[in-house]
Amino acid sequence: MIYRLDAVSVVDLVGRDADKILHNLTTNHVKALAVSTGCETFVTDVRGKMLGHVMAYRNESGYRLIGAAGQSERIAAHLDRFTLREDAIPAILDHEWSGIVIAADSLQRLRDAELPGWTLGDERQANGDEVDREHSWVASKRSLLSYDIGWLGGRDRLVLVEQSLADTVVS
Repeated sequence: MIYRLDAVSVVDLVGRDADKILHNLTTNHVKALAVSTGCETFVTDVRGKMLGHVMAYRNESGYRLIGAAGQSERIAAHLDRFTLREDAIPAILDHEWSGIVIAADSLQRLRDAELPGWTLGDERQANGDEVDREHSWVASKRSLLSYDIGWLGGRDRLVLVEQSLADTVVS
């Protein structure tokens, strides 16, 4: 099964101190994540009140937080509020991405799909990060970025697709 999410919350937290800031404001041990791995976590205020629920993925420059639509402004403002002298900058990227949730049993079908003009992870992304060869597609500096999630109870994937390409990919 493949589900299209027209709106998702996507917040990047980048900078030398991103791990310290995010670790202090979430419920999971995000500091221990290796690059290209992620975990489910809640973003909380200083009293422990939940401000957001996201999957946090570590990358070379910091973290990408992905969750249900409507959380980004609140999360980014909270992260920014607690960044005083640290090197960590939140950026809201909701407007750039649509999401596609792919159940584990449908993942092979997508891997085998012929996407015209796309290749499976053999180039570098436009931002310079290495592409995960097994799970990401790229074409002329456009990309589909894939992340492990457990939303449907298995080894499902969330694929972030550039907004302008979402209709092309899911047809």
